[in-house]
Amino acid sequence: MPNVVEAIPLELKPAAETGLTWINRSRGRQFNLTGLVIPDDALGWDASRPIELRLILCDGDRCLRENVRIEPQARGFPTTAIATD
Repeated sequence: MPNVVEAIPLELKPAAETGLTWINRSRGRQFNLTGLVIPDDALGWDASRPIELRLILCDGDRCLRENVRIEPQARGFPTTAIATD
């Protein structure tokens, strides 16, 4: 069962920040990462395989959940948006 956390686990932090940066650039906004919906299988992620994250983002009074797919590459983390539920 997924759980929502405000403190991003260290192993997921680079991927979550990559997703945040990608969303801010693509939308021309300055969202803050305020939480993460973590499915149990995401814990233990080793950055050698793609991962889908559900980011909780806020910009002032507006908060939303955005799903992103992070695909590790030799030169960083390309990001693909996934439609939110």
